[in-house]
Amino acid sequence: MNPDDYTSDDNRKRYRENEEQSFSKSKKVSRTPDKRNTEEDKLDQILNMMANLTKETQDLKIHVKEIKEEQRQYREKMRELRIELEELRQENGEVRRENEHMKKELEDVKVRLERIDRARKENNVIVQGMTIDTGDRRLLKETMENFMKKELDINIKIEEAVKLGNKTCLVRLPNKEEKIKELQIQKEIVKIANDEIKKGKRVKIKHNKSIIDGRERKWNKNKNHLDEVFQNVSKN
Repeated sequence: MNPDDYTSDDNRKRYRENEEQSFSKSKKVSRTPDKRNTEEDKLDQILNMMANLTKETQDLKIHVKEIKEEQRQYREKMRELRIELEELRQENGEVRRENEHMKKELEDVKVRLERIDRARKENNVIVQGMTIDTGDRRLLKETMENFMKKELDINIKIEEAVKLGNKTCLVRLPNKEEKIKELQIQKEIVKIANDEIKKGKRVKIKHNKSIIDGRERKWNKNKNHLDEVFQNVSKN
């Protein structure tokens, strides 16, 4: 073989080897960034997952805090409702007691009305307007006789006097004629009062007398009409 040929072959061989080595290095160099990019992507994914997890954890904490606040408000509302319920129970208790008291008063009034109704069916007259501070029937009888004589201008003997209230007394007259006379007088007083009311005057009717526009008028049994008392009385 020619030395030049040998040299040429040898050079070509070395050239091919150099090319292969260069190619191999090129492949190695080109593959390394891809691998690094993949690892970085994985790290980024992990970091993103951790960030998302942290955000979700924070959101969960906020949500739990809101739930706790709602529970606190609920407990406070329940406490207020229990207080209101207890107040309502107390008020209902007071209302029941008041109702029982009113019921008793109504029963008392009913009894008094029944007594008054029975009294009207007998020879009795109901006298009102005088404060009665005694329950003694004998003393009450004398007091009512003096009252009727002095205040009502009626001179009459009373068979019996019974206290019905602080300012109400049942007076039993000796006979029906006396009662009829008293009722006729009162009827006439009521008639006069109605006439005065139609005239626009303020009228109060009492036993054997009336008060018209603050001026008192008493029944005169001799003249059979109301005589004015020359003094003003309270309009209350």
